[in-house]
Parts: sequence; structure tokens; C-alpha cells
Amino acid sequence: MMATQGEAWYTRGIEILGARFGLASNNRELIYTPEFFEDQIVQSQRTNFYRLNEVPYGENLDALVTVIDSEDLPLELTLDERSLILRGDISKLDKESVDRRNTLFGNKGLFFRFCLRVLERDHKIFGFHSAALFDADRRRLIILAGPPGVGKTAMLLAALRKGFQILSTEMLYYQFRESGCAFFKGALLDNVRTGSLTIDFPDVAKQLGIELPNVEDVWGSKITLDLTVAAPDVDEILNPDVLLLFPRIEGQRTDVVISEIKNTRKIRNQLYENASEKMAASYLLYDVLPICGLETPDLMRSRFDVVTRFLSGEDFHFLGAKTILAGPQNCLDDI
Repeated sequence: MMATQGEAWYTRGIEILGARFGLASNNRELIYTPEFFEDQIVQSQRTNFYRLNEVPYGENLDALVTVIDSEDLPLELTLDERSLILRGDISKLDKESVDRRNTLFGNKGLFFRFCLRVLERDHKIFGFHSAALFDADRRRLIILAGPPGVGKTAMLLAALRKGFQILSTEMLYYQFRESGCAFFKGALLDNVRTGSLTIDFPDVAKQLGIELPNVEDVWGSKITLDLTVAAPDVDEILNPDVLLLFPRIEGQRTDVVISEIKNTRKIRNQLYENASEKMAASYLLYDVLPICGLETPDLMRSRFDVVTRFLSGEDFHFLGAKTILAGPQNCLDDI
């Protein structure tokens, strides 16, 4: 659908972790497509957040996202603290996008990064690029921190074998309060390489009742797993014991090498970089528009202070930080 003069505008309100976003566009499809907000697929926001709630548009909104779709307008982005406006032939760009994750509402796109900024600034909710396991018996939270490719998914699948609960698969969100530190249930969808299930963890595929696709390149294709069945019953966990792991999982490795990181400054450096990764990175929107990071000096300082407090142990029992080098089959053996 293409906008014309006098055409109606469409609006939508979405709440994420208490932050309220107003979406508006002259093209309803751009803000209502289930692909980015509801579906269990690779590019969905549900791989970033546990829940996206519908709320009334215009009431107590933290920020506005406006999409003006017109073939007569050049591609242009206007962005400030509370407003994101994208103009241009967005319908065409959306259809031609090589990677659906890098569209405006794709899970690696601009809306996600804008959400992180609003959550930090207005709600003091911060995030790590991390999966998280929860041992309910010991009230121990294991944070698996690291960029794509380090083996977080292998550890999640190994955790399912051992009966751990899954608090988050990709982003772990937390907030300091007077009562301590609350860790929120994050996304429970995980984009998993088919080979991880057909070769490394076929028993987990059976455990989850998954029918695996028949593909030529099992390591070059992904499927989206819903791990809700393994999640805690509660939406947040307050003041657990916390163990921080930086994994490196290699396919053919049979030994396990675990090293404690004793230098507090080194831990803080790694954790701050991890916490800033999504906000600071530049990328191409719709493969054609360079977008710089959404950092500001105030946000960076606030995030640094929060990471420092996180490692202090004043709000919960911090069990320390470790690196782990292992194979998929033994990555949780000594944890």
C-alpha cells in the first residue's frame, strides 16, 4: 500500500518491560506485520524480548516512532531522545531487504536499539548480550556473556539436558531497586543452527518435540526454537547468586578448561563492552542507510556506573567471573 494525500494514518501502542512506544505510519502493514512483533521466526522482536504488550496509543508514551512511506521522498532519518522518524520509499526498501533482521522493526534493526536507549534512560533497565540459566534449587543465575559465535546456544541446549531453567536466550535485562537487583525473563526464542540439533544435541530435539528440516547445509541454516517450556514460572528473579561466564565452545573439543578472572578491572571492561555492544555498533538499515550507534555521554556514564555496581556484590551474592573453553557435550560438566 502506498500513501496518498488525505490517506488515513495508522497508530499502535506497544509496551516492552514497562516502556511504552507509539508507532505511527501511513502504511498499516509496516507497523502491524506479525513478522516482527508476533511470529516465532529469526527476525522477530520476540527473539529480543519475552513479551510485547498492546497498549493504547497516545497515553503515557515514552517515545514515538513514525514511518512516512512515500516513493516521492528521499530516504531520511530524524532521531532524537524521544522521537524516531523515518521517511522514504520504505515499502520498496522493505521488500528488497537482503536481511530481514536489519529492517526498521527487525530484531537487529533500529527500533530494537531505540528501545534499549529508552529502557536505559527512562526506566533504568539495562541489558547484557547474554543468555541466562537459572538453577532454582540453589537460586543461582548463570550469565553466559558474549557476542554471536562463542557458543551460548550450545550451553543453552546442554542446560536443557541437565534440567536448568532458561531465563533468557539472547538479552538479559536487569534493574536495581531499593530491594536489590531484579533480573527479568528475556526472550525465550533462540535462533539455532540446524546442525546443533541434528549433530550435537539430537536428544534435545526429541525432548522438545521438534521436527527438524531436511537441509543440505545444516550449519548454514537456522531454525527458531521456543524454550518457554524450560522457563521459570515467574517473570523476574530478585537477588539470586550470580555467576558470570564468558564461554568459548568449540565443536571437536573434548576437554574443559575453566579459568577464574580475578582482576576486577578486566571483568568490568569485558562486561561494559558487552553491555554497550548493541547500542554502540553502527550498521546498515535496509542494507543502504548507514546508522551510527545510539550512544550518548550520559548513557555511557550511567551504564558504566551500573556495571560497577553490578560487580560490587552489594545487591546480591556475586560468585565471580570465569572463562570456559569446552566442547558442546561437556560445556556444563564442571559448572
